[in-house]
Amino acid sequence: MSEDRHDYLWDGSGPVDDEVAELEDLLADFRYRGSATAIDSRLPARGVKGNARALWWLMMAAGVALVVTGWVGRDGEQVALPVARLQTPTISPQQVASLAPTQTGWEVSVLRGTPTCDGAAVDDGSKLMVGGWLETRDGDEARIAVGDIGEMKLGPRGRMQLVQSDARIKRVELQRGRLHAIVDAPPRMFLVDTPTATAVDLGCEYTLEVQPDGGVALAVDLGWVALEMTEQRLATYVPAGFRSATDGEGRASLPVRRDSGSALEAAVARYQGRIADLSGLLQACDAADLPTLWQLLARVPAPDRRRVYDRIVALGGQPASDPAALLAGEMAALMSYGQLLGAVPPPGWPERTAPDTAQPPVWAPAAE
Repeated sequence: MSEDRHDYLWDGSGPVDDEVAELEDLLADFRYRGSATAIDSRLPARGVKGNARALWWLMMAAGVALVVTGWVGRDGEQVALPVARLQTPTISPQQVASLAPTQTGWEVSVLRGTPTCDGAAVDDGSKLMVGGWLETRDGDEARIAVGDIGEMKLGPRGRMQLVQSDARIKRVELQRGRLHAIVDAPPRMFLVDTPTATAVDLGCEYTLEVQPDGGVALAVDLGWVALEMTEQRLATYVPAGFRSATDGEGRASLPVRRDSGSALEAAVARYQGRIADLSGLLQACDAADLPTLWQLLARVPAPDRRRVYDRIVALGGQPASDPAALLAGEMAALMSYGQLLGAVPPPGWPERTAPDTAQPPVWAPAAE
């Protein structure tokens, strides 16, 4: 590559490139304003070069994610992406020091059988360290302390890895099996990755199971869980008393009540299949299914929003404070209405203060 190359994209010299300048403006919040030396001085003495490289890629990924999951231009016009999407948390310069945190292990105990931790039988002093694997066979069950914020139980035929454990994020990968978690923490602090989705804890209790094809089944007992699809970067909010699932290709179902009847389940299956019977789905829902209808409102094309909204109101759901904004697919109106219906956590949930990097998700409306 030539050393004397000078243009706006390369080094900021020469005439301003309008498209690059627009991208810089979009990513302004992610710009690091300190010096490389200042970053390196706060990283561990060992592996500074590797950590600095990882930090650079993380900051770049955050900026790219903002563009991918936020808004895109079409013929100079700002348009919404076609589905509800989660925004990557902002990384500020003040948080750089915490990007290479001290990782801690989690205590593991036997409930039944002979679970193994990194190949060794679990005993009273066992700890699952970052990068380590906990495995159970037929008849096995293990309890895992999730740092100081809760606990999990890994059922038979399970395999789970501890990916991250620090003051900001507790993250595991569930490769197979069933996991039951009880967590009391700020939103987005505890995450469970699976082959097709990530379960994002919003202060709750839930059960998550990886199916043989890689799909997942989620049932929520308390609070809310955001089920984020790994490949499509989509999200489904699942409140207490509801369940949702993905198939092996990562396609997510609408959340439905755990005690919903076969009629609603069949209607959801028809709507999400090739038939796309919206009328049948609307009629199958009753007053207890408002979270299902709100999620549907976030997914349907613009011409169908009025039909879904009218059904919500007809079933006793409170009217939106700004129906026009809601039907236009404005994110703030959609989220506010979801909170009104109990489909998403209310403002300030839970009462504990969340870290700056644990932002609640932001939704984009369905495409026109």
